[in-house]
Amino acid sequence: MTMAKKILFWAVTLIVIAAALVGLAYWGQKSTGTDTTVNEEVSVIKSDDQVAGNRTSKVVLVEYGDFQCPACASFEPTIVQLLKDQGDKFALVFRHFPLIQTHKNAQLASQASEAAGKQGKFWEYHDLLYKNQTIWASISDPTATFTEYAKTLSLNEAQFVADMQSDAAKERVNRDASEGLRYDVNSTPTFYLNGKKLTLRSFDELKLAVEQAIGSPQ
Repeated sequence: MTMAKKILFWAVTLIVIAAALVGLAYWGQKSTGTDTTVNEEVSVIKSDDQVAGNRTSKVVLVEYGDFQCPACASFEPTIVQLLKDQGDKFALVFRHFPLIQTHKNAQLASQASEAAGKQGKFWEYHDLLYKNQTIWASISDPTATFTEYAKTLSLNEAQFVADMQSDAAKERVNRDASEGLRYDVNSTPTFYLNGKKLTLRSFDELKLAVEQAIGSPQ
C-alpha cells in the first residue's frame, strides 16, 4: 500500500469513527427522555391557561392533548397519580391540540371542556371526557352527549351549550393548536417539562422526569 493510500485509508477510518461517536451521542441523548432544546416560552403560564396543581411552581409540565386520542387517555392515570402525590410541587397545564383530520369529535370536545371551564369545572369535565372517550368518540354528533356530561356536573345547561358553540371557544382551542404547531407539536400527547420537549417510551418515564425536576434545585 502506497503512502497516499495509507493516508486515505486512515482518513476514511477516522471519519467513520467520528460518525459513529456522533450517532452514539445522539441516541444517548434520546435515551434520557428529553430533547436538549429548551423553549422557555412554552412553559409561560397564561392567565386563561387551564392549570392543575401549583400554579406558582417553578416546575411546569405542559401537555398538548386531544380528548379523542387513546394515547392521551392512557397517560391519564399517571398524570392523576402525579397530581395526587406531588400536586403541590408542580403545575400541570393542559393545552388543546385536536387532531381534527383523524378525530372528528376532538374539536367540539375541546370546546365543551372550555365551556365547562367557564363555570369552573374544566378539570372535572376533562376527566369525564377521557373516562367516556370510547362512547362519544364514535357518535356522529356528540353535542347532546356533551350536554349530558355538563348536567352531571350541575352546570347551567343553556350557558354551557352557548359557550360550547361560541366563536370564543373555537378561537381559544385554535389558539392552543396554532401555538402547538409553532412549538413543534405534531402528535398527542406531547409534553414539555420546563420548556424541554419530552421523548417518552413509557408512563414511568413521565413520572420520573417530573419527580426529578421537582427534586432538583430551583
